[in-house]
Amino acid sequence: MIRHVASALLGALCIVVGLAAGVTSASAERRVALLIGNSAYQSNAQLPNPIRDVEAIRQVLQSAGFDEIIPATDLTLTGMKQALRRFEDAAQGADVAMVYYSGHGIEVNGQNYLVPVDARLMSDRDVPDEAVPLDRVLSALDGARQLKLVLLDACRDNPFVSTMQRRTATRSVTRGLGRVEAGAPNLLIAYAAEPGRVAFDGDGQVSPFSKAISRHLAADGAEIRLALGRIRDDVSMMTDARQIPYFSGSLGGREIYLGRPMAGGGSASDPDATIRADYQMAQAAGTIEAWDAFLRRYPTGFYADLAEQSRRKLSRPIASLTPSGGPSEFTGVVPIATLPLDGTWSGQYTYTNLKQNPVPFAVSLNGMGDRVTGLSSEPNTFGNKSTTQLRATWAGRVAADGGIVLTKTYDGSGGVSHSITYRGRLNRAGDVIEGEWQVGTNRGRFTLSRQ
Repeated sequence: MIRHVASALLGALCIVVGLAAGVTSASAERRVALLIGNSAYQSNAQLPNPIRDVEAIRQVLQSAGFDEIIPATDLTLTGMKQALRRFEDAAQGADVAMVYYSGHGIEVNGQNYLVPVDARLMSDRDVPDEAVPLDRVLSALDGARQLKLVLLDACRDNPFVSTMQRRTATRSVTRGLGRVEAGAPNLLIAYAAEPGRVAFDGDGQVSPFSKAISRHLAADGAEIRLALGRIRDDVSMMTDARQIPYFSGSLGGREIYLGRPMAGGGSASDPDATIRADYQMAQAAGTIEAWDAFLRRYPTGFYADLAEQSRRKLSRPIASLTPSGGPSEFTGVVPIATLPLDGTWSGQYTYTNLKQNPVPFAVSLNGMGDRVTGLSSEPNTFGNKSTTQLRATWAGRVAADGGIVLTKTYDGSGGVSHSITYRGRLNRAGDVIEGEWQVGTNRGRFTLSRQ
């Protein structure tokens, strides 16, 4: 059973690695890959890109000298099982075994499934019978010796979820794939998007995730951990931070390259290669625990100084902002106990770097101590045409001086699922919150008024 784990696992597992005990030479390995692309779904709209995703990555792996590449597209349930059985035989005794999947995926009760093209999924009870559990994919990698790599571009906005009947009230079903623990040694799992979030199929010929994989996974001189960090950064940049890949896994001290290693070995020609790769993995985790793990292994030096700065940012108290309403109204201590945030608030947000009309929204907030949660809706001004309203969840905290940081996460309605950070202050009367919002390169101001 795949278990949910905290995001700090990424830092704890991927940072605690030793200096390279040796460099894995790409030319001396036996490396195999299974590439699955499911586009032609029979009971739902087709996905335009998975078959092209598979071809793009096949070309990259072929250029990198993989010994056996198995491309498999538009697979039924039987076809997926047969492809996995063939790959399981090929992976036995291989140095590197890799599975790439592009298509629909779904999580039911903490178990992740990949969806074949003949799946109907009329109810939640159909999923175990009509889809392939991710556990089955992971078991096909068991025979590999040095690296077991799984790349999942399976977090798209799943159309099966909206039509699926819930036969069991306690069974949870989500659009995206859930977080898993990569417990086996030398196993890395890379998701196109963070757990529970939706990835984009892309506006071009391939998805953002597969495009980044094609650029970086087998780049010369890029050790696998560094390559994954570059993939994460590239996808974030391409999607304006609306999609951020997530990695989980555990590798030992051996450096592994899918492209050609640096001349003379990574550590010899670039003594900072390993520490830089570990720094980028801690940066991808983005937790205090990940930075602590990094600093325990690298307590001094340039990257240690950067890590200390990043850690301090995460533990820093909420910064005070001075909204446009002026300092007189928004200064002074605001006791949380006397000003609960519970209730309905109406607001609007504006853009400072785009020509866009103010967008109204309504949010229902609930406070518990210094923690705040909520639900909101707003007119659909930038999503697809499937809905007129965009819904979102809110979570954050309020400081004793009235400073507030909230994260607003769209729930996938209208094809929108990214998160936005709102930073502001509560006025002394407790009925207005003003501040700034930001996502990627877009930013602006917002106002909330208690109703």
